[in-house]
Amino acid sequence: MLWERYTERARKVMLHAEDWAIRLRSPFISSEHILLGLLEEEDTLAVQMLERLGVDIHKMKSELESQLKAQAPAHPLIGSPTLTAPAKRVLIRAADEARSMNDTYLDTAHLLLGLLKEREGLAAKVLAKYGVCYKEIRKRLYELKSEAELPPKRRPVAPQTAEDLTERAIEGEFHPVSFWQRERERFVVALLRKEVPNILLLGNIETALLLVQQFACELVNNSLLRERRMLKIDWSKFQLAEQVAELLNELQKWESKPLVVCWDS
Repeated sequence: MLWERYTERARKVMLHAEDWAIRLRSPFISSEHILLGLLEEEDTLAVQMLERLGVDIHKMKSELESQLKAQAPAHPLIGSPTLTAPAKRVLIRAADEARSMNDTYLDTAHLLLGLLKEREGLAAKVLAKYGVCYKEIRKRLYELKSEAELPPKRRPVAPQTAEDLTERAIEGEFHPVSFWQRERERFVVALLRKEVPNILLLGNIETALLLVQQFACELVNNSLLRERRMLKIDWSKFQLAEQVAELLNELQKWESKPLVVCWDS
C-alpha cells in the first residue's frame, strides 16, 4: 500500500486497527479492526459524518468490540497480524474513492467509504444496523468539499421529467475512467468558454450515455464547474408541446444553466 498517500489521521486509524487485532489476539487485521480504528480516532471527518447521521460512536464501538471479543481465540498472537482479503479490498476501494474525487491524499472519510463498499462481514452489518449507507456518506462528503471551495448555494432540484446525472455522480454511481481523456478535456474547455456551444455526440446510444456519465463526473470533480448540473431528458415521454414549454420555463429559472442531454428512445 502507498502509505505516503495517507493523511496522518488515516495512518493513525490503520495503526489503531493493528493494535485492535493484537489486543483481540487475531493473526489478521480485518475490516472490523479498521472500523474500530476509525471509531477510536476521534474528531476526524469520518467520525463527524457518522455523528451528523445520529450515530452513537461509543455505542457502535462497544457493540463491535464485544462481538469481536466473543470470537477471539484463546491463545495470544505469535508474530505481526496481516491484512485479510476483505481488508485489502477496503483499502483499494478507499484509494479509488480518493482518486475519483481528485483528492491528493487518502483520508478517514475515504476509509469509511471503502468499508461501506465491502458489503460482507461484521463491519458491514454493524454499519447497516446504524443506518449508515454509502450513498449518503459520499453525498455528504461531496457537500462538505463544495462548501469549503465555494460560497454555499441552494442546489436546484431537477424537474420530475428529467434525470439528474450530476446527482448520481455525487452519490458514487459513476466513477471516472482512464479512457476518453481527450473528449473529457474538450468538454471541460467548452464549458469554460464565455459562450458555451451546443455539444453533439455522434455514435451509438450506449457509448454516448457512458461518455455523458464521464462528463457528469467532470462536473462533480472540477471545482470550476461544480455549480453546473447535467440533466437527461427522454423526449419520447412528452406527449404535449405544453409539457416541453413548462420544462424549459422551469430550467430558465436556474441561476446556473443546466446541461441537458436529450434523446428519443
